[in-house]
Amino acid sequence: MSLLHNVVLFLVFYNFYYSYSKEENIKKSEFILKEQEDLFKNFLKKYDEKVILIESIISNFNNNDEIINFIENIIFQDKNISSFKVINLSAKESLKVLNIPNNKSEVLEYSQLRNLFATNYFKNMRSLNYREIYHYSINDNSNSMNFVIRSKENFYSIKIDLNEIFQNIIN
Repeated sequence: MSLLHNVVLFLVFYNFYYSYSKEENIKKSEFILKEQEDLFKNFLKKYDEKVILIESIISNFNNNDEIINFIENIIFQDKNISSFKVINLSAKESLKVLNIPNNKSEVLEYSQLRNLFATNYFKNMRSLNYREIYHYSINDNSNSMNFVIRSKENFYSIKIDLNEIFQNIIN
């Protein structure tokens, strides 16, 4: 009877320990996922605020030179921003500036600007209200996300490289 009693005690203890351990692992996983979710939400909020600020400043500029100067000297200080563009309400890019790593930015020539009318994301952009933000990502393996805000006369878009936030989330 003593051996049977010990075996039963062992099985009860093992079952309790296994259940407790499994429950703790689930709690740890849920905590980690919640922390990662919070990091990503804060990241989105940061760039939402940045694109709102950009819109409020740039909408007061009178020409592209002022916009380019502001983008190159202020906005591109954030190395996660890989490009900025102005898109008019008829879907034509009117300005596109690239933030080239370890180099000066590049303003694309008029002939390199695209008409976005046929793109799926422009269809969603058209439905935006004044100062409403739209996020989209093109499945091009670039690990980037675009933040678009509608102003009264244009859309302003910044493209964000997500590699840094992914590294923060993983670590």
